[in-house]
Amino acid sequence: MSGGEPMPPIVEMINAATVDPEIKKSLVLILQMDTFQRRSAIGSLISRLRLQQAPEGLIVGLSQLEDDDFAATALSLLKD
Repeated sequence: MSGGEPMPPIVEMINAATVDPEIKKSLVLILQMDTFQRRSAIGSLISRLRLQQAPEGLIVGLSQLEDDDFAATALSLLKD
């Protein structure tokens, strides 16, 4: 990335999780859930974050975790 280009939302979400242990803990727990439970938990988390006026990139990144492949990749990155 160069000169002010925004980070992809999934990268912004992973960065937030590496900086904030509570976000990381929550994400790992959510990502270990089965698909239905994970999608439900992500929806609830996104609603809370919108109320807290979280960065839109974080919200978009979280919404990408509804996809099984994105979720598996993110869980692998967060567990390292």
